Amino acid sequence: LLEPDYDAFLVAYLSGNVHAKELVDRYMKMEAWEKKVDEEVSSSILSNNDDATSNHNNQDSTNNNNNNNIEIGDVGYEFQKQFDAGWFTGKVTQIVPTVGNEKDRRCVYNDGDIEDLSLEELHRLAKLDPNN
Repeated sequence: LLEPDYDAFLVAYLSGNVHAKELVDRYMKMEAWEKKVDEEVSSSILSNNDDATSNHNNQDSTNNNNNNNIEIGDVGYEFQKQFDAGWFTGKVTQIVPTVGNEKDRRCVYNDGDIEDLSLEELHRLAKLDPNN
C-alpha cells in the first residue's frame, strides 16, 4: 500500500503545480458543499421543528412511521438528475415558501449547484432514477 508523500505534495502545490492546485480546489469545493448542506439541513430541521411537533401530535398513536424512511420531497431526500455533463446526486435541504410558483424544494447537488424544484418534479425524477 502506498502512503502519500505529503512533503512532495506541499512542494508541488506551493510551486504552482496545476494538478496539485486542482486537487486542493476540488477538496475545498467538496468540503464547502458538505458544510453548506449540513447547515441548510440543520436550519431547515430547526425551523420546521415546530411544524413537525404539531403534526406528530395530531397523528394517530397507532401510526408508527419509520423515521429512517424519507418520503419524496422531504428534507434529506436524495435523488438523481441528468444534466448535459451526466447524472448528479441532489438532496432536498429546505422547504421554502413559494412566490407564485410551486418550486418550494431547495435542492443542492453534489457539485455545489442549487436548484428549486417542485414536489411534482421530484416525483418525476424518482421514476427516472437509474438506481431504482
